[in-house]
Amino acid sequence: MPFLRCGSPLYMFFITILTILLATGTDGFFPSDWREKYFGAGGVSHEAQTRTAFDDLAAEFFPDIAPLTKTMIKARTTWSDANMEVDEDQTSSAKHFDGENFAGGQGLLVKAKTDIATALKNGDGEGARKFLGAALHTLQDFYAHTNWVETKGGVINFNLGKAGVSLDHAAFADRTCNECTAGGIGRVILGCHNCDHNTDGFSQLTSGYYFGEDSPGGNISIPDWKCHHALGIITSDVFRDVTPGINKDSNNCFFSPHHMHHGDAVDLAIKSSKQYIKDVIADGALTEKQKKLLFGVGATMAFAIDTTGSMSGIIAAVREQAIAIANTRLGTKDEPIDYVIAPFNDPFTGPVFKTTDFDTFKIDIGTLFASGGGDCPELALTGMLDAMNVMDGPADLFVMTDAAAKDFGLSSQVIDIAVEKRINLHIFKFDSGCDDGLASKRDLSRRVDSASNRVYSLLAAATGGSYHSLPTSETGSISTLLDSLTLSESVTIFKVVDTASSAKTLSYKLPIDSEMTEFSLSIKGAGIDFQITKPDGSVFDVASAGATLTTVSDGKFLNVKNPAIGTWTVTLSGAGDFTCDATGVSSLHLSKFDFVTLRGRPGHTGYYPITGQPAYDHEVAAVAMIDGDFSTATFDLRAPNNSHVISANMGAGSGADGAPPKNSFYGEMRLVPGTLFAYCEGLDAAGAPYLRMLSSV
Repeated sequence: MPFLRCGSPLYMFFITILTILLATGTDGFFPSDWREKYFGAGGVSHEAQTRTAFDDLAAEFFPDIAPLTKTMIKARTTWSDANMEVDEDQTSSAKHFDGENFAGGQGLLVKAKTDIATALKNGDGEGARKFLGAALHTLQDFYAHTNWVETKGGVINFNLGKAGVSLDHAAFADRTCNECTAGGIGRVILGCHNCDHNTDGFSQLTSGYYFGEDSPGGNISIPDWKCHHALGIITSDVFRDVTPGINKDSNNCFFSPHHMHHGDAVDLAIKSSKQYIKDVIADGALTEKQKKLLFGVGATMAFAIDTTGSMSGIIAAVREQAIAIANTRLGTKDEPIDYVIAPFNDPFTGPVFKTTDFDTFKIDIGTLFASGGGDCPELALTGMLDAMNVMDGPADLFVMTDAAAKDFGLSSQVIDIAVEKRINLHIFKFDSGCDDGLASKRDLSRRVDSASNRVYSLLAAATGGSYHSLPTSETGSISTLLDSLTLSESVTIFKVVDTASSAKTLSYKLPIDSEMTEFSLSIKGAGIDFQITKPDGSVFDVASAGATLTTVSDGKFLNVKNPAIGTWTVTLSGAGDFTCDATGVSSLHLSKFDFVTLRGRPGHTGYYPITGQPAYDHEVAAVAMIDGDFSTATFDLRAPNNSHVISANMGAGSGADGAPPKNSFYGEMRLVPGTLFAYCEGLDAAGAPYLRMLSSV
């Protein structure tokens, strides 16, 4: 091929382009569904494999729960995210079963089983899920990085993760691979070699050595007779035989010399993941409750409660209502999987009570008693932080107090943690002689808070929660709100924070999809009234069957069972500041809307959620996911007053083999400063309208 002879300008240009684009081999199965724009296609990701294993086992273990609840979806996401994070470490061969480090990889899997079981027995579901996700990455890489698929066919390795069992493999001095050949002109144009038969005749277990990792170690060079991970395109020549590679991370021959076995590796990785999880459950002698905790079955019931002397009656009322609600859910999918109680006063907070057991919860909440006080304000925000530090999201935290917050300087920290964990703060501020220790008393006749108390409404608005200002006589009215928000299928439809005036009427669309079994409307604002219109245009009677209206001093709360499918309309009248929250119970979830960034090595980068808040001075990427049956979806970001701010321009995955699924979306946008809420609207699978919102962006 004289026009591409070695040393010619065209040859050097060709090699330079390949070097830039393919600077390294792939580091493992691609970590995430959404990947780098140009060369990320071509394989089933760790994220997808983990999601499939979770879904299959959830259907097997919990056949009565279909589709997945929002807490199960979050547990699945934790598994996947922890799995993806392992690819940030590209020096530890054990984490990827590289470089024939089978003892190291096996040791990690064995230890993880113990760590998972210990965490679950200690009630640490989030920790157990992270341990499991990381272990699944190592286990899945076994099938992509070794020659197990080539030598054993369609059988998984049942010895993976078995304590006391070693994985027999080739010695370092043994030849395990032959060279890959240049192949035909078609492969040359693609920059690929022919490695179809480079492991023929070698039956001993081996894995590819990866440049830069800790195996073989000791500054020992990787011998040519050992299998490599990939081809090392920088130093190799596409026209000549090269050192052998065997990874099956993708179906793209650029990155994976054994790309032809990618599908088989994926199939075994998923089957083996499910077997490993079953082994974790069996070997750890996990109870049904602990298994549910691993899979996120059940909601969280969490309270941060002021325990100063004036709170005695409020504590008793909250105790009675919380126990009654939890008791009715025992044995159902809505049975709480976590109970959290964080007491606070001044100068102390805690101790925090956390349990997965209902009887223990009753004992813990029964030990709360009111004492002290008189030196308002209290450490309310510290109490919130104490609770959230042991909570798993998505969840709702109910805060009960009758005093202003002494530690309002922690507001930003509270908001950051709540948004990161998707915890909605629902704050109930009751009247008392300890009402406001920093400013003049609030105007109780109009339910207007003084400046020192307004931090509560700020926190509620910023976290997608709610704020209620009530007299102590209305403590018993909170049970309806507690009940609806702690259901495992609870979804947020919309949230509006605005100011009404008598000069105009405000109206908001309230779509009811075909899966919604009830909806709730919470309106907080003195002097604000509402009217609801049904899809047929008639005015809804709040006294009709299936409707429950609760009126309190600072607003109204309406719950409607079995509402008609279609678009309802909420119309507000009156003047003054208000919040209007619409929630529902439905199996159609906006599961996530994450701002993401590319991470990983060239040729093998994926999109990972960013830490903290996104920047607003340049384009940022986002990944969203919808769980449940839907047909169309449009995303946008809205201001607290429900006005449109930014079109998210999200595109759906194709669902093709190795591509992101159809319920996953990617988009790029330029943000603006301020509080924003992520919304998704469209039609469900039955053609009914839906609307979903996630907490503040």
